[in-house]
Amino acid sequence: MAVGAGALAATAGAWLVLGGCEAVLGLGDLQARGGDSGSDVSTADGTGGGGDGTTGGDGATGADGPSTDGGMTDTGTTDAAGLYLSPQRVAVDSSYVYWTDQGTFTQGAPDGDGKVMRAPLDGGAPEAIATNQLAPYGLVVTEAAVYWTDFAFGGSDIMMAPLTGGVPGPPSTVVADGSGNNMGLFVPMLLAVEQGIVYWTDRSLEAVVAQPVAGGAATVIQYGTMPSDIAADSSYVYWTDLGLWAAPLGGGSPFQIAAASSSGPITLDSTNVYYGDQGTIFAIAIADIGTDAGPTPVATGLNNAGAIAVDPARGAYWTDENPSGLVAWAPFDGGGPQTLASQQLSPFGLALTPSAVYWADQGIFPNADGGLTPGSVQSHSR
Repeated sequence: MAVGAGALAATAGAWLVLGGCEAVLGLGDLQARGGDSGSDVSTADGTGGGGDGTTGGDGATGADGPSTDGGMTDTGTTDAAGLYLSPQRVAVDSSYVYWTDQGTFTQGAPDGDGKVMRAPLDGGAPEAIATNQLAPYGLVVTEAAVYWTDFAFGGSDIMMAPLTGGVPGPPSTVVADGSGNNMGLFVPMLLAVEQGIVYWTDRSLEAVVAQPVAGGAATVIQYGTMPSDIAADSSYVYWTDLGLWAAPLGGGSPFQIAAASSSGPITLDSTNVYYGDQGTIFAIAIADIGTDAGPTPVATGLNNAGAIAVDPARGAYWTDENPSGLVAWAPFDGGGPQTLASQQLSPFGLALTPSAVYWADQGIFPNADGGLTPGSVQSHSR
């Protein structure tokens, strides 16, 4: 099972109240776009999880007990091209944290300076997997490749870069906008990859779509109202669209698992599907799909969750975008939400390893001065 930024890695481990977090990678200096120079921010070496944090999402044993690392810091590094970056989605494997970065926009159009990046979990300099992208967003990392959506109205692609012995190769196009996909204009948002098929939610078509990674015609699984997040395992592809939906991987009619009032985030572990709806995270057992069993609330008190991740042995974690700017968690055995990080600019993508939680803080575009407040990729040890 491949799990990426839309279906985030679930890992087992001991989560208690944590004391501090630190910026792994601050992206961009404080120079206002358009020429007004501000102060530079320094580079921080990333600290975070080793161990078996994987994209597979089936869980791994984490360290016992909490750790604290002092107060919150917000450090960063300057992009080599002097451009601001906006991290969006995050994924992890056993060695690296990966993220998509949309770069800058001019009058709502991407400037083409987006990137797909990664950095070692145990510290070290980030490296670019792909540059000169339009607006990279959705992200999936498997043992064999990194996949991402590069979307903009008027031109979008689904891209990949192979991982050969863990080393990224040259990017290539999996699905090209209007070229051989029998759809014309499409705007892929979030994606999942399973058994040689890439699945995605499409903002232009308002649909869930599938196509073989190796090429071929795209197939619309279902037209919807507002399809958003998506995940897949060996049996089903799942998505949120004013409810939780699924379709058998081998073909068959899509069906609604549970009704909802929003199209929230989704994630999986080996036994459950989790999804967010308004202020609650729900779970439903995969074995109960197709029966009369309903979802069970496992965490409450959310405001506007951008992404969720699950440690099946401990609890649920989420980023809470606006207005709270929180990264939080709640234990499955009872108790309310507990804050891991507050006063974030706009926390979004989220992933877990056995020893850390990683998230993307998107920054603010534009800020009060009409420029950009740069984002960062941050971690919180456990």
